[in-house]
Amino acid sequence: MADFSNIPNFHIKLVFVAHFMLISLACMGRWAPASYLFYNFVLIVTLLWSIHKHEADEPVQMCVFINGMSVILDILVLAMCFPDSHEGRERFSAALAIIQVILRPFSTLFLAKLLQERVEMSGGGMGNLFSGSRSRNYEDMDKNAGPPPISTGNHGGYDFTTAEQI
Repeated sequence: MADFSNIPNFHIKLVFVAHFMLISLACMGRWAPASYLFYNFVLIVTLLWSIHKHEADEPVQMCVFINGMSVILDILVLAMCFPDSHEGRERFSAALAIIQVILRPFSTLFLAKLLQERVEMSGGGMGNLFSGSRSRNYEDMDKNAGPPPISTGNHGGYDFTTAEQI
């Protein structure tokens, strides 16, 4: 058996390939509306983003959110647009869309587990979904600053302490 441990981001690439294949085959039929293709395209883009930014947790957060919402959207699309025709292509694409709906919760849980691992690697807390890593990168600029310098009143060779008021 092949050793897949040397492939970076292997698990998220596996999720990407599975969703890419199921989305591509589910869109072969004419029954799928443009919205089905749109939110699945956004999922594919965020999966690619999370593969590219393999250290960041924000792309995986977006993947978890979009994949979770896609379960509801897939059910709505299938309920409203299920093909009436008995063509093989239409039934095949609808069947693959149903398989994708069944597999989405598992991939969402898998992505959530991957998100938790990425957050633990970066040393941050889970926080809320849209907090991202911005809060962990905050650097307090004033913590090392000492007290403000005391002005002696001597600026450019002139002593303002002895100046007379005009």
